[in-house]
Amino acid sequence: MAEFDKTAYAAERGLEDTKAANATTQATGQILILINGGASTATLTFAAAGSPPIRIDQLVLGSSLILFALGVIYATKYMGYQGRRLEDWSTYWSARAGMWPDEMGASARDRANDLDKKVGFAFRVSVISFVLGVTFLGLDIILQPIVSLIKVSYPTTHFWF
Repeated sequence: MAEFDKTAYAAERGLEDTKAANATTQATGQILILINGGASTATLTFAAAGSPPIRIDQLVLGSSLILFALGVIYATKYMGYQGRRLEDWSTYWSARAGMWPDEMGASARDRANDLDKKVGFAFRVSVISFVLGVTFLGLDIILQPIVSLIKVSYPTTHFWF
């Protein structure tokens, strides 16, 4: 019966984990950039149309575009943090395989765990930026007919008794 080779397993595990995580990170970061960038492009296209039946309030338009830009910035940060995190995990598994000193692996693991928080924060900010930007636009578009109905039904003249 062949003896279990811990070194080979750790090296193989590190390589496979890094490949899978790198592919997932790249896809997730690209999706975040695409949804925020696409939303800003669609918003500008809609706002620049000749005379759309619904006009977007300028404050809402500006706020939404800023939120979408923030989403793109944090999606880029997400990809950068995740890349550094993957390098640290690769170093950790290499140390476990005996290619680096154990202290180097331990410090790489600690850095990777710290980067986990930054990765999660950047991801959440990017997604929340998109959701808030779309919500602002949606509420502005949905509430416009209601506001115009209220203005027609209740004129702004005041009667003083």
